Amino acid sequence: TTDSAARPRSAQWWFSTSRSVAVVETAHIIGLALLPHRQFHPFELDTFGIGNVLRDAVGTGAQDLWVGIGGSSTNDAGFGMARSLGWQFLDHSHSPILRWPDLVRLAQVRPPEHSLAEQCRFLVAVDVDISPEYLTNDVDSCDPNSKQRSSFMVSWECITNVGFFRGVGRTST
Repeated sequence: TTDSAARPRSAQWWFSTSRSVAVVETAHIIGLALLPHRQFHPFELDTFGIGNVLRDAVGTGAQDLWVGIGGSSTNDAGFGMARSLGWQFLDHSHSPILRWPDLVRLAQVRPPEHSLAEQCRFLVAVDVDISPEYLTNDVDSCDPNSKQRSSFMVSWECITNVGFFRGVGRTST
């Protein structure tokens, strides 16, 4: 796959065959800590490499994708990942938009013929607290005492702290 600066990178992720669950931590693929200090402008970075890893995970048999999105070096709102997964962003002359800062020219979005969402379910875990009014799909909490926390945060803590997930490491290249 590639890092946020489009440089080739191997990416590790985890897969549980018994649960058909893949866990992908985006910071290990496009993380801010992976880039040399002050070498790249944020407009040059995107999430394209994440799409490659998600596709690999589904190809391995994942029916559930748990994706941690904290610590990335990007702020493209998933534009690169969407492109990697087959979404097309076109301007008024039907030319593809390849960089997220150029989305000001956006005239049309074409979805892929087959979406990953048709093949699996996603759980997105964030490293910031989310107000409940912004959540549209509640996730059951494994800790009944953490009702003040967002359900995504509670779920990610269940995965990482309680040791719920047991699987094998995988590498996407």
